[in-house]
Formats: sequence, structure tokens, C-alpha cells
Amino acid sequence: MRKVGFFIVCALIVLVTAAGTFFGITYLNRKTQEETFSAAMEEFRQAIVADEVDVDLIHELSENIYSDENYAYVEEAAKTYLRDIFVPYYSMQALEQKAPFKDGITKELIESDQPNFEKSLKNIDSMSEYSSLVYAVADSLFSHETALEYLGNKDELAEMGDYYIELYEDQIEEIYDDKDMQRELFNYYAKMDKKCTAYKEVINFLINNSGSWHIEGDSVVFKTTWMTNQYNQLLANIAQ
Repeated sequence: MRKVGFFIVCALIVLVTAAGTFFGITYLNRKTQEETFSAAMEEFRQAIVADEVDVDLIHELSENIYSDENYAYVEEAAKTYLRDIFVPYYSMQALEQKAPFKDGITKELIESDQPNFEKSLKNIDSMSEYSSLVYAVADSLFSHETALEYLGNKDELAEMGDYYIELYEDQIEEIYDDKDMQRELFNYYAKMDKKCTAYKEVINFLINNSGSWHIEGDSVVFKTTWMTNQYNQLLANIAQ
């Protein structure tokens, strides 16, 4: 009887030891996963807030997922959501800075692109397209519900569990709840939309009145006073 009791005690010790080892390994694995996830997200955030933002790098980092299992779903969803918020804005800024007409409708621009101004119109259309995308971001992505859709549908979220949902929310809640940023994007869209329209009106005026103007010094000289006044008003619209 004592031997039976001894073997039972030994078996219990083995089970307890095995359970402790299992839970210890599980804890270490989760800790490692958390550290990997945190490092990946920190690298991504640094790319977003860099002094000189590299949009290509943001895309690259959003596609490189370093975590495993459910952490990978959270990392991918958080990076994708943040990318979709910031990239249209940064792309719009970069395009605005590189636009040949960023300093206005200059003599050099007119001489290099007349008579059809195809390059200028293409640039304006690209800016207008990104401007509309900035508006779409501000109008649709700044909500908790929309942000959660990046992580999964209701069934997927239920299967994933509260821990991972909260982990995801910790990464993005300061953004989806940022009404000041949302308002800033709306204002930026309005400014760029107005500027694109103003640029296009000037270019189209020059195209539609081809043959009625010429370059003299640094100025565009029209055949009539009405055309001159109309052109100057269109230029003034750009500066507003």
C-alpha cells in the first residue's frame, strides 16, 4: 500500500512539474511574441513620424510581418490601418512639392509645356486624385468600427479573443479617435482641391486662347485687355 501511495505521489510530482514547464514555456513564448510585435510596430511608427517620410518604406514595412500566430494578424491589421491613414496624405504632400507649377505658372513652365500643357494637366489630375483619396480617408477611416474591420469580422474577432483586440486597439486608438487630425485632413483636401481647380483653370485658359498670347520677358501678354484681366484674376485664385 505504501508503494502504491509512493507511486501516486511521484506521478503527481511529474504532472505538476510538466504543467509548470508547459506554462513556463507558454509564458516565455508569449513574452517573446510580445517583444517581437512591439519592436515591429515601433519600427513602423518611426517610419511614419520620420522627419523625411519615405512612403516606399512605409509600404515595405506594412508588408513585412515579423510576428507569428494571432500576433501576426494584429501586426498586419495595425500596420495596414495606419498606412491607409497616412500614405495618401504624405503622397499628396510629396506630389505637391514636386509639381512643376508649385511656384506658380512661370515662364519656364509655359515654354516647356505649351501648347497642350499635357505634363501640367497630368500632374494636376494626379494631385486631384490624391486629394480625393485624402478626403476619403478623413471621411471613412476615423471610427472605432471601421478600424476594427481591419482586424476581422465579428466571428473572427470573437475567435481571436479580447487580449488581441485590446492589443490592436492600443496601437491605433489614438488615431481613429483623433478628431483634430480628421479635421486637418478635411481642411487639407479642401485647400488642395481648390488649388488644383485654380491651376487647371489657368492652364485651360492658355490652351483655349492659344494664338492670342505670347511670352514677353517674364510675362504672358494677351491681345486684349479683357484677356489680360481674366488671366490675372485666374492667377490670383491660385494665390488665395
